[in-house]
Amino acid sequence: MKRETNVLIPDGEKAPALDVIRCLSSNANINIHVLSSEKWVASRFSRHISSFTIIPKELEDQDLIEILKQNIRNKKIDVLLPVFIQKIKFISRYKESFQPLTNFVVPNLEDFITANNKWKLNNFLEENNIKKPITYDIDRLNEVKDNLIFPVLLKPVYGVGGEGIIKVENIKELIAKSKYIDPNDKYVIQNYIHGYDIDMSVLCENGKILAFTIQKGILKRNVDSFEAPIGIQFLYEDKIFNTIQKTMTALDWSGVAHIDLRYDSNENDFKIIEINPRYWGSLEGSEKVGVNFPYLHCLTSLGIEYPQPDYQYESYVKKSGQLKILKSKITLQKDSYDFTKYTSFIANVIDPLPKILMTVLSIFKVIK
Repeated sequence: MKRETNVLIPDGEKAPALDVIRCLSSNANINIHVLSSEKWVASRFSRHISSFTIIPKELEDQDLIEILKQNIRNKKIDVLLPVFIQKIKFISRYKESFQPLTNFVVPNLEDFITANNKWKLNNFLEENNIKKPITYDIDRLNEVKDNLIFPVLLKPVYGVGGEGIIKVENIKELIAKSKYIDPNDKYVIQNYIHGYDIDMSVLCENGKILAFTIQKGILKRNVDSFEAPIGIQFLYEDKIFNTIQKTMTALDWSGVAHIDLRYDSNENDFKIIEINPRYWGSLEGSEKVGVNFPYLHCLTSLGIEYPQPDYQYESYVKKSGQLKILKSKITLQKDSYDFTKYTSFIANVIDPLPKILMTVLSIFKVIK
């Protein structure tokens, strides 16, 4: 990217925004503009942004469209880059309002809805003969209870980051826990797969994978939780790539996605668990090993071609992971993990204010 390019992130209040900003900052020709519905957010304090604008939190769709269009015109925005579910879906729904003004690559609305809904995704994968865990609608519990093989997982259809997932060991426990689920919260029952988690991050256009990384979790904050790992190992696996390419082609996917899979040790194969149609928590790790997804996303939006990038098979650990490793070394734990080449430490040193000020604000809230 040789000329100056203005990029607008319309959802700076969302967690991935800061990582996206830091990845984009590796190119000096990119000016990053941020909109946020919240005042005190990490992205506001990044040294890498050119402007930060607060917009009202509750807006009618047409009002938000006008605000975005006004900012696109005033800031001469070349690329509109939503980073999280709500704004990606919004841009997809109203893409015709923005196409004459700027450039962007997002999924088609129908594809987005399919990927973002665990039940719809389950049906889609089944129709396309793509491997996945056996999944049931919880509303059919009485019909399917005799078919269940325990343990199973209770999962919210729209859950994010492992939130709301419950592992259940028997039918009595499942019936008891299902009674406490809010009728307005849609859940599915999914067979628990014995094996390990592994993920693939992609950037696509019309179903073609333009860039990707595959990563396996190697370190968790809490071993028994379903939250994302704080340490990952980048690797390559043909079976995973072929499965995800088939899936993205079937979805005709455009934009980014982070696909959660699980290795099934009984069947010696990989199964798709869910698709997160947004930027993800290990984004900076991908950038460190050679794949800068936000930058490539901008190039794709501008119609600039590039070769599919290679990446290093290295590990990446977040700051909290480094602290956990250090603690394990001090206490001489047998299963302690070695320190890694790539961490989030340097990013926080180069761009320190987001972490410092958000820590101060969190302390203030506790005291208050």
